[in-house]
Amino acid sequence: MKEEPNNMFLTSELLQRMNQIYEDREKEYDQLNTQYQQREESLEKAMRSLEGQKQRQEAKEAQLNELDEKLKQIKESLTVQTEDLKRQEQDLAKREEEHKTKIAEEYQKLQENIAAAEAKKQIELNEMRNQKLALDRERGEVRAMKMALSFGVSETDTAQLEEELAKRKEQLEQTLAENQTLRQQLEQAGEPQDEEARKAHQAAIEAMEEEVKKLRNEKGEQLKKILFLTSELKKTQESQSVQSEKTDEVLVPERMENYLKTQGDFSNVYILHADDGDIVTSLRGDVHFRFVFKKVPFFDLCVAREETEQLKNTIYRLNMRYNYKFCYDSDRSEAVLSCPFLPQTTCVELLQEAMEAAQCIAAE
Repeated sequence: MKEEPNNMFLTSELLQRMNQIYEDREKEYDQLNTQYQQREESLEKAMRSLEGQKQRQEAKEAQLNELDEKLKQIKESLTVQTEDLKRQEQDLAKREEEHKTKIAEEYQKLQENIAAAEAKKQIELNEMRNQKLALDRERGEVRAMKMALSFGVSETDTAQLEEELAKRKEQLEQTLAENQTLRQQLEQAGEPQDEEARKAHQAAIEAMEEEVKKLRNEKGEQLKKILFLTSELKKTQESQSVQSEKTDEVLVPERMENYLKTQGDFSNVYILHADDGDIVTSLRGDVHFRFVFKKVPFFDLCVAREETEQLKNTIYRLNMRYNYKFCYDSDRSEAVLSCPFLPQTTCVELLQEAMEAAQCIAAE
């Protein structure tokens, strides 16, 4: 009969202790939640301040870039003017020495051109007829390429067409240059004595130039279309690649928790669930790592420290030196480093950034 009151007393005492433990835990969670809300507000203010500083810095950089560009243009202009003056001086000196010799050579060449003009006339007319036939053939090939483009081409076909058009464009430019040289020689030699031959020669030249002009325009249009198709294909591939990378890089608390568990030097890794965001918490040595997934995600690095005047000076110096937010949590007696991160950050990048931040604490 004496053992029953003792058993009842022990049961009541255990219940009271359990209730006290629950109450203490609820208070701890309330304090932790208040603490994170205060830190979040502080981080938001810091981010707004940093954004303002960033905008001012960008404005200054834009002004500096503009001044640098103006200085660069002035330097380039002075360099061009200096080189031009040097070339003019050299040309004048050279012309003074070569003037008499050049006049004699030009007179001799003119006599030779007059003597050879009649002989070259027939050769040039036959060459122009051959060139006109070649241009007609190339125009037919370009039309065939246009038909192929209208039904679509692959990326390999596009590259081949670009290479083919580049070659033909080079051939056209060479033909035009040769024709221009021939015309200059004929103009220097004078008009042929045979009026009919002169008219036929001129008509052949004009017809050839007109065909060249038409073919060059057609090729230019095809080149634009090929470049457009290639550009669109490249944009589509890049867009798909970027979309795939963004999908793979979405960071969630569960992924960060699993990643930390694979790291051998982290312990007590788990997730704290809250209404405004989850927290992945872990320990590494004497540093408490907390990754907070809220509207503005950030991570905290907490180290137990006694609040002293020296610690206050250290925190002030760290805030001036680094881009992190340093403060002291008097409720938990911890020195805290806070830093926001982007939601698209990968687990590897986030942990690397946190480890780099931890080195700031270790150095002090």
